Amino acid sequence: SPMSPIEEMHNHYRNSVLMQERTVADFLKELRALPGWDDTALLFLSDHGEQFREHGGLYHLSSLFEEQVRIPGFFLAGDHAVTPVQRAALATWLPRRTYSQDIHATLMDLLGVYDQRAHFAYADRLVGRSLLRFPPPGEPRVLMSTASGVWEPDDAKYGVMQGDILAVKAESGSWWCYDIRTDPGEHEAR
Repeated sequence: SPMSPIEEMHNHYRNSVLMQERTVADFLKELRALPGWDDTALLFLSDHGEQFREHGGLYHLSSLFEEQVRIPGFFLAGDHAVTPVQRAALATWLPRRTYSQDIHATLMDLLGVYDQRAHFAYADRLVGRSLLRFPPPGEPRVLMSTASGVWEPDDAKYGVMQGDILAVKAESGSWWCYDIRTDPGEHEAR
């Protein structure tokens, strides 16, 4: 039977991702062959997830559901770019939820300025945990939004997440709360 328009769009998206994977893989092969690879660190991070009718939504920047906020990424480094202790710390983050501000903190750590961030202008806004250090106890409270100075959706969503608990409010509606650990599909709002 023929594919629905949503299935065709999802298939086109998957093909785009496959083409990107091949392009990045070719780039990485060439990068690793360069003489400076041992001193190189590479961080690849998508800017958003994508929704294909899960929860009735389509595209991105319209909700704070997992389909849109969980994004792919990876970190590669040559032998001299990070220490064995940093590699060990990075591995401990694999089962944990991380956020874009953690990526920012990790980049600051790679540049050697993470410990000086309290002295930077707007230091109170420089939050995040370096993924090159062992995780601190507890989970941070992270503010989330579908609105920004660049993108203003028709019905902005604002939320806060701590661990697997997400509380969300639509600008036009009421609050919803999800426990992703017990409801990974985010179907049972409380």
